[in-house]
Amino acid sequence: MKYLALLIIAVAAQAQVRYHFGDDPRWADPNFDDSGWTETKEDSVPSPPFESSGFVWARVRVPVSTGYTGPLAVREEVESNLAVTPREIWVNGRRAGANGDFPPHPKSLIRPDSTVFELPQGTASAGSVAVVAARLWNRVGARAEGAKRLVRFEIGPLELLRLREREAVQTGAVTGLLFLAVA
Repeated sequence: MKYLALLIIAVAAQAQVRYHFGDDPRWADPNFDDSGWTETKEDSVPSPPFESSGFVWARVRVPVSTGYTGPLAVREEVESNLAVTPREIWVNGRRAGANGDFPPHPKSLIRPDSTVFELPQGTASAGSVAVVAARLWNRVGARAEGAKRLVRFEIGPLELLRLREREAVQTGAVTGLLFLAVA
C-alpha cells in the first residue's frame, strides 16, 4: 500500500480562555471555580502588570479527539518568533509537561524542548472536554503594556500531535499532515 501525504492547515476553534494574574497551584484543579476570572474569546492572554510577580494562569476547555484508542497527548501551539517563557501545562489537574524554569532561577527557551506532552492514562478520554490550565511566567522586560501570549491547545492522538509539532518546527506554520492510503 502506498501513502499519499497531504498538507492541511489545522485551524481549530478554541473555546473561551479565562485568565488571572498571580500564582496559586489550586488553579490547576479542573473543579476550581474560574467564573470570576477575566474572559477572552481570543487565543491569547495579556502579560501581567509590570509591578507584579509576572505570573498569569490561563484555563481553557478543550475537546478531546474522538475515534482513537491509543495514547493521548496535549499540544501547545507557541509563537514561532518569540522566546518561550517558562510554562507548565496541566490537563484535568495533572501536570502534563513544562518548558523553561520558573523563578528564583528563571530560564526562557529560544525553542521549546517539546510542545507535545503525552498524557498519563486516564487523564482524558476520547469525546470528552478537558480543562487545560497553563501557568506562565513573564520576566520584567516582557511585561509590556499590550503584550500578549498565545494560549492555544489541542488534545488528540500522540502520534498525530508529534507530526504536527515536527511540521510546525519545519515550516513555522500551524500545519499538520494527513496520510491517505491509495491503491
